[in-house]
Amino acid sequence: MTRKVKEAKGITSFYLAPVDGAPLNSFEPGQHLPIQLRFKNTAPAKRTYSLSGAPGAAEYRLTIKREDKGLASRALHDEIEVGHVIEARPPSGDFVVSCSQCPLVLASAGVGLTPMISMLHKAAQDEGNRPVWYAHGARDGAHLALADEVKALVASRPNLNSHIRFSSPGENDRLGEDYDAQGRLTAEALLALNAGPDAHYMLCGPAAFLADIQAGLNAAGVRDDQIHWETFGPTG
Repeated sequence: MTRKVKEAKGITSFYLAPVDGAPLNSFEPGQHLPIQLRFKNTAPAKRTYSLSGAPGAAEYRLTIKREDKGLASRALHDEIEVGHVIEARPPSGDFVVSCSQCPLVLASAGVGLTPMISMLHKAAQDEGNRPVWYAHGARDGAHLALADEVKALVASRPNLNSHIRFSSPGENDRLGEDYDAQGRLTAEALLALNAGPDAHYMLCGPAAFLADIQAGLNAAGVRDDQIHWETFGPTG
């Protein structure tokens, strides 16, 4: 591990590079990195974490929430420091953008933002003008990871947009600056972005969030083949 950066309350980014200096295996935004952590008195912990960095970067980035009952996430946050060697297999996974020109809505809740930020990086790298909306729901500003990075990416291209919602804004959170609306991210909020009938929706978050969003999109006439999702839980 080359760097360890605190991003928000309970969320830290871990940067990884090959110990032998070899090139990284390439990955598609939305894919995850399988890792293994070894411990003295327990069996190794195998986990897969979504890659949150830009495709083609010199390091892999994993942005991970600390789970109180999670063996691996607690070890990463509390014990493992820069210089520690983490075993990893090549990136994998099929939660990737399947269309090259369609309008794209990247919708997430909590730490589900990790694959979406990688997709947003790719959209900023692309030469086309495909409309992309980054839509995210968090509790408040203290729990919002990588906010400045998202703002910079959105500002870099006219076809990139963002919509941030806080369910319980803090006293220092500024409406119109730090977030765009109060409340949870819903299907109605996504439809109000007016991405159009050809838009594809990439969803990542807890199971209940995904179920509510998909049901609302389907009810509005969005086809199943335009909705792609990946769930996560507090496995840690």
